[in-house]
Amino acid sequence: EPITLDMVSAFPKGTIDQPLSAAGAYFVDEVSRRSKGELTINWLGGPEVIPTFDQQEALAKGVIDINHSVPNYFAGVVPAGHVLEVSPFNPTEQGPGTEIYDYLVEMWAEQGIRYLGEYHGALGTGSFFLFTRERVETLDDLAGLKIRVSPLTRQFIEALGAEPVTMSGGEIYLSMERGVVDGFIWPLWSGFMELSLYEVANYTIDLPVYRGPAGVFVNLDVWNRLPDHLQDLLIDSYVATQGWWRDSLFGLQESQESGAKEAGVEFITFLSPADDEQYTKLSVDSLWEYFKEVLSPERYTKLRQLLQAE
Repeated sequence: EPITLDMVSAFPKGTIDQPLSAAGAYFVDEVSRRSKGELTINWLGGPEVIPTFDQQEALAKGVIDINHSVPNYFAGVVPAGHVLEVSPFNPTEQGPGTEIYDYLVEMWAEQGIRYLGEYHGALGTGSFFLFTRERVETLDDLAGLKIRVSPLTRQFIEALGAEPVTMSGGEIYLSMERGVVDGFIWPLWSGFMELSLYEVANYTIDLPVYRGPAGVFVNLDVWNRLPDHLQDLLIDSYVATQGWWRDSLFGLQESQESGAKEAGVEFITFLSPADDEQYTKLSVDSLWEYFKEVLSPERYTKLRQLLQAE
């Protein structure tokens, strides 16, 4: 009998202001094309079906079969599951068949989830930028500012001496407009212009951090019930989507940056090159410090070795 798997995404389905929705659609279509009716993914929708930060537990418990989401949203379920944010490798160097990929599959399986993979851009694309209302010229200027964060960027903002405020992307505009936060950290390519964020951000620190991937994750029991050839089909569909996404990110990042500059957003760096260097260093060090807290010593050491962080 044909198999249907239910998928919920962290991103609204079919909206023009969320490029990752396009990646989800590409993956679903790729599965349909390859399976010829044997396997269908029923994309139920996004946060309107299950709130964004409830989806992770829903997947682990089998309420849904597939989650198209962001690895750092799983921080409370899979400790350090978003470690590839600080990876020095390009996508094909950390995908299926590599040691780091196999190790991540093992990590996620311990929490009842089959890690299918992440969509990464090439190094230098897909990164996060810190946007502010007021100009900042030194690292000290960030101290005490209220900055919107996702689970990924919380430790970094704390290391900068600012106050992290967790909220969904859809809340950023009003929170900036009303002065609830003084800035936000956001992947520039991810609908910055379509969400009109240029209207509430006057400056961005032109020092991109992290990788900004999204990915596909399957309930482990559901995965284990699939025949081998359909497991392979899902992996191949992910790999195909990864290639499409990698190429797409170049254009997305470039067009969003160009649009932001034309709209008057000023891209700045700190007055001191030493502050620039410290800013970038803190983004990596703060995340590894967090991983050290939530991982066993053995797992922490292994991940650092696999990602050449030693």
